[in-house]
Amino acid sequence: MSDSLHTRQTLIEKVKICRDDQSWEDFVFYYKSYIFAVIQGMNLSNQDAEDLSQRTLLKLWKSLPDFEYRPGVCKFRTWLCTVIRNEVISWIRTTQKRSKRLEQYKEESIPATFSLPDIETVAEQEWKTHIGKLAWNNIKGSFTDNVINAFLMFSEGKTTAEIAATLKVETNTVNVYKKRVRAKLLKEIKILDNELG
Repeated sequence: MSDSLHTRQTLIEKVKICRDDQSWEDFVFYYKSYIFAVIQGMNLSNQDAEDLSQRTLLKLWKSLPDFEYRPGVCKFRTWLCTVIRNEVISWIRTTQKRSKRLEQYKEESIPATFSLPDIETVAEQEWKTHIGKLAWNNIKGSFTDNVINAFLMFSEGKTTAEIAATLKVETNTVNVYKKRVRAKLLKEIKILDNELG
């Protein structure tokens, strides 16, 4: 990933204008797993979601030069969600014409078309997960193993007393660890959400 990424707008502009390998790699790094998660959230198999992710990325490569970022009007991910939805609908229609998947979709109660609000609900849930993972990967290197382990155990539902006993530290220390990691994680999530969302 390039160190030159500062904002979402910068990344999008780089992909639109430069059309170079590095800017595209940066874009794929930040958005590919999110695109996959949204598509998979539409009850498609892993294989279909992987294929559709690739189709969507190809569509984005072609469409990004025409994308016009308008701050305050809509978020980039709203446009991205529309591209994903259109690719999925197009794929379903094509697939239905070539095979008997229509029956499979009817049996599984998957609608032949998806409404944007339904996709936006899936997309919003997946966005929170995606940004959380990116944020965690960005900050975890700035903490000691004890701090990281305390936070992970807390995330798994362990009590402060259980964590303190496992790590052989005071319960107050565990509380300080949790607060430090939580504060840094929330700050990083906010930054990434503003830069990428």
